Amino acid sequence: AVAAGVFEASVPRGDWTVLARANPFFVHEVVVAVKQRGLEEVERVLGEVSDPDSPRRGEYLSKAAVEELVRNPAGTAAVKAWLQSVGATVTRETPAGEYLVA
Repeated sequence: AVAAGVFEASVPRGDWTVLARANPFFVHEVVVAVKQRGLEEVERVLGEVSDPDSPRRGEYLSKAAVEELVRNPAGTAAVKAWLQSVGATVTRETPAGEYLVA
């Protein structure tokens, strides 16, 4: 089972109209975003390293350090499990797992 609160409701928008069923033989590639963690910390550090009066001025984080701050392994695993449960195959994943392509 997938943890409650991981996914938003999949209710069609009010301005959408169903015209016909989708062709079951047509394959769509979708990109799914996983909620990132630690964005407040990233914003705090960004402010410190950008502030001319901060002692941390210029001490920028590496891409790997930012990825580690925002990584959400539980969320990524839950989204992968859900995608598999609906018959989708994950074909790509970003290094921090914040985007999955299926």
